[in-house]
Amino acid sequence: MYEDISFPEYYYGEVECRYEYQGEFTGWFGWLYIDQHTMKSVAEEEGWISEIVFEDDLNQYLAELYLNE
Repeated sequence: MYEDISFPEYYYGEVECRYEYQGEFTGWFGWLYIDQHTMKSVAEEEGWISEIVFEDDLNQYLAELYLNE
């Protein structure tokens, strides 16, 4: 189905963002959209403990990461 599509070299959830307020702009910064399962898996592999502290009905979440010492 997707044979003719070239995929990017980076994770599809990596984006560059900047904010604008009343005509003032921030610099560009990286933002990562990552699903909970992937985030928890990568965090564990890298020695971190993750805890989901907030979720909403749109599958958005806030997580805290703690170094597993």
